[in-house]
Amino acid sequence: DHDLSARTIGEAFRTSGVILLRDCPVQKATPPAVLFKAMTELFAIPEEKLLSYQVSDLKNEGGYIVSGAWRSLMLPEVWHLVSESKSTAGRNRPPNIWPSELPHLRSILVPYYEQLAEVASAVLAAVARYYGLRSVRILMDAR
Repeated sequence: DHDLSARTIGEAFRTSGVILLRDCPVQKATPPAVLFKAMTELFAIPEEKLLSYQVSDLKNEGGYIVSGAWRSLMLPEVWHLVSESKSTAGRNRPPNIWPSELPHLRSILVPYYEQLAEVASAVLAAVARYYGLRSVRILMDAR
């Protein structure tokens, strides 16, 4: 029921700003243990090598971001991805940077990222319905 979902998600955001998704398709597509192992391997690469994968433009590139580069994140370091889906092809973005030490990383992170994007779109659509907005674009533009 879309109305119930929109009401539940909208109320959660309105009252606490947080939602918890259970039985999410993301966990089924990429089991947490697989993701954790991949990220552990990634951040085990020596820092001097990770720096060679550093992104130069924090808005349009995927790759390594050192601590403090994004002040809004309280993370020691970040591996940033941009969409590789066909729907975003040709948007004048450089491709993601992938570490040569982990050739399997792309096959784990890209599907995970795309699943997250689908779930995020569904959540935004529910919030838009809750607030009576005609388009999710209004929420995206408010960022």
